[in-house]
Amino acid sequence: MSSHGGKRDGAGRPVHKPFVPKGEQVPPAKPDDLGEFASRVWDDAVVALPHVLRPLDYGILRLACEAFQIAMTVEDAKVRLQAMRAFESHARQIGLTPSSRKTVKPCDDEQQPDDDQFNQWMRKGGLN
Repeated sequence: MSSHGGKRDGAGRPVHKPFVPKGEQVPPAKPDDLGEFASRVWDDAVVALPHVLRPLDYGILRLACEAFQIAMTVEDAKVRLQAMRAFESHARQIGLTPSSRKTVKPCDDEQQPDDDQFNQWMRKGGLN
């Protein structure tokens, strides 16, 4: 332990543990009626974002999946473009795009105490 209140590695850098949400995280049950492409998006999302998705988010996840399904299967270019725009809009809200992953933060059902300014800064994304 250092005088700064946290563990440090051999080079003096703070050692940070990955965020682990409190409480049991259960992946949402995939709807049976999703198409092939929508099903892939659902599976990828629940694996990649278990720390973000909550039961209230499953509706928007389903909308994103269905929009992706339409975009991948429809032949009309205007409908495909509308579906891709809808997918992008829904996907951004829950962290399914590279840029949104920088702003969509993990859920923590219990507030963690802010033990020092450095840890507060790191929880907010540090230099990102």
